[in-house]
Amino acid sequence: MYQDVTKQAAQAMEELLAAAKLERGDLLVTGCSSSEMVGLKIGKGSSLEAARAAFDGIYPVVQEAGVALAVQCCEHLNRACLLYTSDAAD
Repeated sequence: MYQDVTKQAAQAMEELLAAAKLERGDLLVTGCSSSEMVGLKIGKGSSLEAARAAFDGIYPVVQEAGVALAVQCCEHLNRACLLYTSDAAD
């Protein structure tokens, strides 16, 4: 599962960056449900493995593009956003 999710996340992010025409230094806010990624209802099957797999696919793509990434947390963490920036975006 890990490798499939990582590959799909990377491909989706490449397509999103191309469609959005983001530039170096821009901020992209994203979020998804790890529960839904493993086929369950939101909040009913959180999966750290699925979250890691998605992040490991997404982050290198945005880092290479020089785009800062903010990831929205789940409702259990009050939907807070975590900000990740690449050195290229600084």
